Amino acid sequence: MNLESTAIEIAASFRIGATGTANDAFATWIGDVIQTLETGVSPGDVPALSKLLGLGFEAQQRADYIALADLLQYEIGPLLGKQGPR
Repeated sequence: MNLESTAIEIAASFRIGATGTANDAFATWIGDVIQTLETGVSPGDVPALSKLLGLGFEAQQRADYIALADLLQYEIGPLLGKQGPR
C-alpha cells in the first residue's frame, strides 16, 4: 500500500470517529513519510509537504479530526502520491 492510499484510509477512520485507531495509524504513517522524505521526495515538494504536515499536527493537537482528514485526503496524500509508490 502506498502513502497516498494509506492517508485516505486514515482520513476515513477520522471521519467515522475511530480516532484511537486513526491516531495510531497516523503515527505509523508519519514514520513512513519521514523515511520517504529522506529517500524520495522531490526537493521542490519538501517545503509544501513540511507546511502541510505542520498544519496536520496542529489539527491533531486541537482534536480537529475533520480538518486533519481533509489535509490527509486532499492535500498531503495527493502530494505524496505524485512521488510514486512507496
